[in-house]
Amino acid sequence: MNIKTRLYPVFAPYSIKVRLILLFLLIAIIPFALGGYIAYSAASKALHVNVQEKLLRISMTTLDSLDRVLLERQKDTQIWSTLELAKLAPQIGSGIGGASEFVNQLIKRYRMYNLIMLLDVEGTCVTVNTVDYFDRRVPTNELFLGQNFQEASWFQKALHYDDVVITDWHYSPILAALAAKSGEADVFSYTLIFSSAIRDVDGTTIGVWVNFLHWQYIQELLEQIPTDQPEASASVKSLLLLPDNDTIIASSNIESRDGTSLYGKSLSRDLNHAQLTAMLIGLEKGVFSYSWDGISKTVTLVREQGFDSYFGKGWGYLMISDNASADAQILALRTKMMIFGSILTVLLVIIAYTIGHRVAHPLTLLSETTSAIANGDLTRHIALSDDGTPGKASQDEVTVLLHSFGKMTQNLQHLIRQIKEASQRVNEASSQIATALHQLSSTSTQQSSTIIKTTRSIEEISASSRQIAQNATSVAEFVETTEQQVHTGVKAAVDTLACIHAIKQANDQNMEHVQVLHARSKEIYEIVEVITAIAEHTDLIAFNAALEAAGAGEKGRRFSVVADEIRHLANTVATSVTRIKHKTSEIQQGVHALVATFETETERIETGVTDMQLRLTSLESILGKIEKTTTLVTHISDSTWHQQMSHEQMVPVLHKMSQETLGFQEITQNTLHIVAQLNLLAEELQQSVDVFQLE
Repeated sequence: MNIKTRLYPVFAPYSIKVRLILLFLLIAIIPFALGGYIAYSAASKALHVNVQEKLLRISMTTLDSLDRVLLERQKDTQIWSTLELAKLAPQIGSGIGGASEFVNQLIKRYRMYNLIMLLDVEGTCVTVNTVDYFDRRVPTNELFLGQNFQEASWFQKALHYDDVVITDWHYSPILAALAAKSGEADVFSYTLIFSSAIRDVDGTTIGVWVNFLHWQYIQELLEQIPTDQPEASASVKSLLLLPDNDTIIASSNIESRDGTSLYGKSLSRDLNHAQLTAMLIGLEKGVFSYSWDGISKTVTLVREQGFDSYFGKGWGYLMISDNASADAQILALRTKMMIFGSILTVLLVIIAYTIGHRVAHPLTLLSETTSAIANGDLTRHIALSDDGTPGKASQDEVTVLLHSFGKMTQNLQHLIRQIKEASQRVNEASSQIATALHQLSSTSTQQSSTIIKTTRSIEEISASSRQIAQNATSVAEFVETTEQQVHTGVKAAVDTLACIHAIKQANDQNMEHVQVLHARSKEIYEIVEVITAIAEHTDLIAFNAALEAAGAGEKGRRFSVVADEIRHLANTVATSVTRIKHKTSEIQQGVHALVATFETETERIETGVTDMQLRLTSLESILGKIEKTTTLVTHISDSTWHQQMSHEQMVPVLHKMSQETLGFQEITQNTLHIVAQLNLLAEELQQSVDVFQLE
């Protein structure tokens, strides 16, 4: 059982108008609904992927900023350990040569440090800052001055290492003692220690420069997620973990169960996320879904890779997002699609009703008129106009059918009227013939009958020939119209092929312009690299100049201001150049994508040219066959008309013969019987045609 057989019982009770409306709605709504669902699914997936990519970029940018900060702290320690004041302090003692005051100036200038010490080669503290960033006195002299830190690993490594020694994040008893003495919270006891050997001019190690990083500065840096990104809103959580993927060293928007700091807490034990810890093992970078406190979240992981000469510690940075922005955009998209679908459904219903009415109304009118004619009412006519039904100017199939049916009705009326008149005349003639038939000879009966039969056969043949000639003429006219339309199609195909060639030439020119743009973007990128190197070198020179100016005391203060401005300018140039590099990279990526698109379009255009040429060849072949058909149909039409004319010439001759034969029937009584039968047939014919109403 096919689909048509199954659907027929469903639609059978309804009129053709209702069937057409339902069929149109099914054909129109199903593809739109399927396309809308596919578009909605693709858009939802694209929005989620876009949010994930943005979160991953934010994570990488944040961690890159952290690495840059730690690189700068490494450079600070490296440069400060080479200053003359640093070399004098371990040899002479605290406060000599302005070392203590210089360390205080560094603390007040660089907020990211909370303790700076200078140790001699035995590990004894000879200089330490006595103020904090806000120029408040701190009890560092009584706590650390003269104390020995020889057993500290960061001291031992600095003595035997040519570069700056950087510890991992840890709880420092030194900072804990300072926090307790100063009345500060215990969270200030976590740090990274930067230590570098102080060497004499001959390379002999004479001491160690030690910087204690203020970890709260790093915490604030990680909390400064770009607020202009909706994917990085206040609801986004972040964690900085040690390489063990479990120990928390910084966080944002996450609180512990007891309200204390998360420093040093375990992600698996203290926050009950052992599954997340297991998922991070062996993962360097990625985006995945995870159930955080029973709510599905998107998690991004980026590992610290270091920057330049700072090689990094392998920390892991997590961002946990609830995808609120993507869900809001998907909800808005769904609402818009529902509104559009409702409007489209209403429009389709209106269109379906209009089409159904335009098709069903003429068919209903035709059905009613046909029923009336079948009952003998030939007075019914089909009115064709433009007020709701197809007019005479319309050329659709329904209108042509109505026109043809109206013409057929008129022909039928004319035929019935002629039959009525003929039957009346036959009645009159038969009466007259009946009077004269008594005088006809009996020998003319068979001849008269034969002539009458022949006459009728010729008339029937003549009528058939006339109908065949009319049909042949109609076919010839239709073939000529088809030939003209095919000529028009061939011309349109030639014009389309020319347009496709023009589009291909324009596409090739655009391709050349894009390749030139790609080359220029590469040149810009190389220039930016040179400017970056100059800016970094200028920054380092300016910083050394500032330090030397600070060592020169009052005389170097003005020079220090100039050096600071130069350094600020170099930083500004470096920042701008970084942005230019990013934009140049984006341009290059866009140009690559555009080149690929142009190549794809070029292949499609070439395929289109080939297909259009094949279609043009097919149309030309069809045109030739139609021209041959036109010639044959014209010959057939001419021959049929000639044959019909011959039959029409034969009919008068046979009528004349019939009249002559009637003269001989005056002498036969059999002819009288024939006339009586003819009279009876005329009466029956009269009764048959009386059924039809002509006026």
